[in-house]
Amino acid sequence: MQGIPGSFVAFDLETTGLRPVYNQIIEIGAVKVIDGRITETWERLVHPGCLIPPDITRLTGITDDMVRGAGMVEQVLPDFFDFVADLSLAAHNIRFDMGFLQADARRMGHTVGNPCVDTVPIARHCFPGLINHKLGTVARHLGVLGDAEHRGLADATVVARI
Repeated sequence: MQGIPGSFVAFDLETTGLRPVYNQIIEIGAVKVIDGRITETWERLVHPGCLIPPDITRLTGITDDMVRGAGMVEQVLPDFFDFVADLSLAAHNIRFDMGFLQADARRMGHTVGNPCVDTVPIARHCFPGLINHKLGTVARHLGVLGDAEHRGLADATVVARI
């Protein structure tokens, strides 16, 4: 089983839905961990170019008003990639987040080549008796619950602490 390196960027995306082909990123949160210590955080709202569905607003608390003055993904992603540099990326269910990052990066003519670590299989291996291995469940089990679920920086911080 692949573990998490001592230095990495834990990140989380909030999106308008579940499919990168049809939906957009509305928030990115990231936590830089160097030699096992949180050293820096980064977060941005992203204007999706469409209205945020009401169920997503209920889930995340992110409203159309909040993203109105935010940059589009083409403006925000380069800053995120600068923050990440060549560090490994860690996320809970990383396939979901990387699907959106890779789709948007491709549209911009870039590729994402950073090594990736998914905390879901690690949690399944370390805590097989949990009722499920959702981020909130694992965080509660470890006592590292964040300030708000389904917000980019809060969830990224939980991933870093896990």
